[in-house]
Amino acid sequence: MRPTDATETMVFDKLAPYLPRDAARELAGEIAQTMHARRTAADDALWAAKCFIENGYALGFIHMQDPAPQDPVLNALPLINQALGCAPTRGPTKPLETTGLTPDEHAPCEIGYADLVAARGDLAGEPCGWRIEGPISRLCDPGRDIPPESSAIHHIVDANVAGAMPWRELLTYVAPPAASAARLYAAHNATFERRWITDDLTDGVEWICTYKCALRLWPDAPGHANQTLRYWLLLDADPDVDLSAHAMAHRAGPDALVTAQILRRMLEIPGVSLDQLIAWTQEPALLVKCNIGVWRGRRWAEIDNPGFLSWILDRDFSDDVRHTARHHLNRLRAEAAQEGADA
Repeated sequence: MRPTDATETMVFDKLAPYLPRDAARELAGEIAQTMHARRTAADDALWAAKCFIENGYALGFIHMQDPAPQDPVLNALPLINQALGCAPTRGPTKPLETTGLTPDEHAPCEIGYADLVAARGDLAGEPCGWRIEGPISRLCDPGRDIPPESSAIHHIVDANVAGAMPWRELLTYVAPPAASAARLYAAHNATFERRWITDDLTDGVEWICTYKCALRLWPDAPGHANQTLRYWLLLDADPDVDLSAHAMAHRAGPDALVTAQILRRMLEIPGVSLDQLIAWTQEPALLVKCNIGVWRGRRWAEIDNPGFLSWILDRDFSDDVRHTARHHLNRLRAEAAQEGADA
């Protein structure tokens, strides 16, 4: 028997209760080979398997791979860190699939994620060389019936989730612990995911909302939904990702993969940093099109009436609308001040 065989068998026995047999066997082999190559004791391999069970499936965050990590788990295991969360059953698509939109009445029935991993840092210390791994998705029991109108979107029905792990329990497996190398979570319209993936599950790790950031970076896009950006950005042409194998929209895994690609495109734009994306995420959305009054259907950037923008700020509109109005009112005031200075 090869030295790695016994280790692989022990690790497989640890992983088998938590993963499909083929996946457990593949992962056990990878752990055993890595540990053998590093001349690491079998006990460390078992410890790595234990950490995978306890900390694995880290849902929707970015992992910056250290060139020489000290933690053997990070060396031995595939990076199960990902760029997203879960998609809704109604409304805009996200990577949590749920029975509805409100957390008091609805819950996730599928969780999907894809890893976005930085292979190195640039001269300024910013992560770069991004690669995508996954997606991975798992059905879960929402603890309530899935309404037909929700099934019509993601095509998940009650029979599909019968016997699956309860959603709250699954989220405790996919949320990264404080001791992990988690850097960020990301989701397209992260406000939706965060109704269920709360800070107590993620240890307060920061989020990036690719929807809010897309509004900032690509205001000329025909739309800013996940799948619209997929085709507008020609993501299917990315050579290292086969979207045709994950073509079903409104399912957690495929939506997660598209979100990871969108985020990678953002981080490839010169001057765009993780800190900038986080800052935009923490603000209300800067909307592109106005849907109010005589300016309905026009771009906010076209509005040249400060009185109209001031009127909006005096009314009970959403935070996104008021933030956008304030932004463009400040723009008009700055332009007026510049014209006065030039006169």
